[in-house]
Amino acid sequence: MTNRLFLAVSPPEVVRRRVRAALPSTELFPDGVRWTPPVRWHVTLRFLGDCEAPAVVAAMAGAELPTAEAVLGPGLGSFGRSVLHVPVHGLDELARTVTAATTGLGQPPQFDTFTGHLTIARVRRGTRLAAPARAALRSVEVAERFTVRCVELFDSRDGNGGPTYVQLAQWSIPTVADPCWSDRCHNACSPSQSRRCWRCVSRVD
Repeated sequence: MTNRLFLAVSPPEVVRRRVRAALPSTELFPDGVRWTPPVRWHVTLRFLGDCEAPAVVAAMAGAELPTAEAVLGPGLGSFGRSVLHVPVHGLDELARTVTAATTGLGQPPQFDTFTGHLTIARVRRGTRLAAPARAALRSVEVAERFTVRCVELFDSRDGNGGPTYVQLAQWSIPTVADPCWSDRCHNACSPSQSRRCWRCVSRVD
């Protein structure tokens, strides 16, 4: 079976609900518009394609993932006439780190620059949107943000109702609140904790 692996960031459930509530009614759109269920929303950092998952896990194990705040909106965007999306800003450094860590694995990056986004719908070729639908899309306002807690490795598997994204691994990202158990830390972190401070100069695994 061919793998379709990708590394991504998933928005929290509360953000999914709020973004979905801001979108127009699907009744305004023809059958040629295929909406992506919120459970599948994610921001792809690197698409790998057919690649061995253990190799990706090994490559990511040594990556120093930077803190990141994802900022969604303020409106909707599109890639040509085929993809509707919510722009996501603030993940450029994280995407560069992930790409560098996985150099030589899977397919080469498709684009030179990273464009963070949540794909909310795909439009079948030849589908025309009526004026009310276009107006509804232009009126959408999205103003959400979330702190990225981890990077996830997914495998996209085909199904009757569309693809299913199976999580294969994840890597936590230290945040401001993460304490450190290193005795070499200069921030007086509690030694009783098992996680490290984001300001710690020494990584202790």
